Amino acid sequence: MSKHKQYGFSLMLTTLVVASIAIIGAVGYLYVANFAQNDSSKNTPKTQSVPAPESSQPKTETTKVLWSFNGKEWLSSGTIPTCTNPLDFKLPSDINMATSTIWPGQMRGNDFKPHGGVRHDNSSGKTNVHAPMDGVLYRAANYIQDNEVQYMIDIINNCGIAYRLDHLRTLSPRLADELSSLQKPTRSSATNPISPVIFKQDELIATEIGFKNTQNYFYDLGVYDLRQKNKSAQNKTWASNHNAELGHYAICWFDLLPNEQNQSLRNLPTGNEGKVSDYCS
Repeated sequence: MSKHKQYGFSLMLTTLVVASIAIIGAVGYLYVANFAQNDSSKNTPKTQSVPAPESSQPKTETTKVLWSFNGKEWLSSGTIPTCTNPLDFKLPSDINMATSTIWPGQMRGNDFKPHGGVRHDNSSGKTNVHAPMDGVLYRAANYIQDNEVQYMIDIINNCGIAYRLDHLRTLSPRLADELSSLQKPTRSSATNPISPVIFKQDELIATEIGFKNTQNYFYDLGVYDLRQKNKSAQNKTWASNHNAELGHYAICWFDLLPNEQNQSLRNLPTGNEGKVSDYCS
């Protein structure tokens, strides 16, 4: 073989070797790069879009009293919620402990009383009193009667129903705290405005009622429909002789209770005044 041919063959062989090495290197690089990418994707958690939780919109309850008495009548302001029908109202105490009733809307002593009440003669005064319906506590009184401190509270449901509880002796811890701003009790039972707070139906109001010294165990309950004057107040003569703020709006709260409780309370004994009422038929 001539030297020229040997040189050409050597050059061709060298070129083939270099090309092979280049191809192998390129394939190797692509394999390593692809492996590195796959390995990285395994170790890096994928970002997932997590839907935002639905916003919780709790029901707001206003402590603003939307009713006011102008000296002649009750007036509302703002948007007044609709009362449930029938009205969601409960007797504040255990009916099984009731020994007699005091009917609302009658003369007792020398005064007309728009409120009624319930006696618990066998309780030693230890009676739990609960809120009969939701409402805003907005005024109260602490006063001395028969040498004992008594408490009275007024609560309004902004749909237009108000109620008064009186002759509470020992308050629940929460109510005692809410009434801590009241001045030292005197013999005046006039109510005073307080910072309004919400009390829910069934919430504990008091644990003792009435007068311990004389073993006179009862509480007063008055209910008032502020949306309209009662039937008695439609009589001008009657209206002129009775308190407009409460007497013109008081209702027979027996009728707010389930029929069985209504009849049970009506059938209980009463005081000397008997089953007489300008509100209850």
